[in-house]
Amino acid sequence: MNGRQTAFARRVAILLLTVLVIPVKQATAQGRQVPPAARMQSIEAEAMAPFTGDARGVSIQEMSRFGDSWSGGSQLLWTGGAPGSVLDLAFDVAQPAAYAVELYFTRAPDYAQVAFAIDRETSTSLLDLYGPRVAPPVPYQAGTFSLAAGRHHLSLKIDGRHSQSSGFLVGLDRIRLYPVGGLTTDARSSQTSDARVAAVTPDIAPRAAAAARSVPAGARTGSSAAGGDGSSCPTACLGNVSTVHREGAQGQCLAWFRVPCDPYGCDSASGMCRHSCANDSQCGQGAKCSTNTGMCSAAPPSCIDATTVRSANDQTESCLPYKCRAGSCRETCETSGDCAGGFGCNSYGRCVKAPK
Repeated sequence: MNGRQTAFARRVAILLLTVLVIPVKQATAQGRQVPPAARMQSIEAEAMAPFTGDARGVSIQEMSRFGDSWSGGSQLLWTGGAPGSVLDLAFDVAQPAAYAVELYFTRAPDYAQVAFAIDRETSTSLLDLYGPRVAPPVPYQAGTFSLAAGRHHLSLKIDGRHSQSSGFLVGLDRIRLYPVGGLTTDARSSQTSDARVAAVTPDIAPRAAAAARSVPAGARTGSSAAGGDGSSCPTACLGNVSTVHREGAQGQCLAWFRVPCDPYGCDSASGMCRHSCANDSQCGQGAKCSTNTGMCSAAPPSCIDATTVRSANDQTESCLPYKCRAGSCRETCETSGDCAGGFGCNSYGRCVKAPK
């Protein structure tokens, strides 16, 4: 066999090995393949179909007239509830994991107090959704829940209403699921059924109401929104930001996601944002607590003199060379009257030092 024939035979042998061996290796690798890592999921409430309970008066409400803070410009609105009514909503989880769950509820003058459960796990928190005016949704950290891949259920139960509320409405914008750890064995082997969820929802409110009386505002006992296995990496306050941690590859606690608490304060005992207040110390910087509503509110920015603005967090800022107008600094001028003393408005609409 000459050199050319030898080279040709070698190429044929390599080709045969590629055809026969590589598929075997791929099949073996696929047998060891692990599921893809779980990712954060954001689920629009208006896409969560009611499946049991009192689903009367459930609709999609367009929210653009109230501002642009609602995800997708709309929310799920429940108007047919009364004390004791239960609404069960279905949502799907793509990958199994332990998830830190955030619920985004709207507050309004005719909204109710609600308790909630995810599958069989009932929260000890009772959420008061009353607000003196329609307010954009803020994240409520509901805790950590072990969720297998597939369908799960969020159950809402109306427990009552604030003394100043005029109704029992509920508005839910969305929920977010942040993976913070692996799935437990029990959750991996269990399957959620509509009957099982329906069986546990009737006692949501009594259990939540009793626990809420003994738990600091904003805190949640039982499962905590912690990283890793839910116990080794606590949720903590960093300034006025609630920070959820997860366990890294070397066993260290790493910041996983952060939730600003303003206008409320961060509760150092639970590491979570407060959602009500008893005094100003439980509000964020510059915000005040209304003892009538139990809600924190920040004063809008204001002009404290011709050239100084006070922001919502009580900080001051100079507007020089412009004047302050309606709580903000001007950025252009039309006349020299828009400029601070000693400055004049030029042809480009800018305040410049006036000649002596």
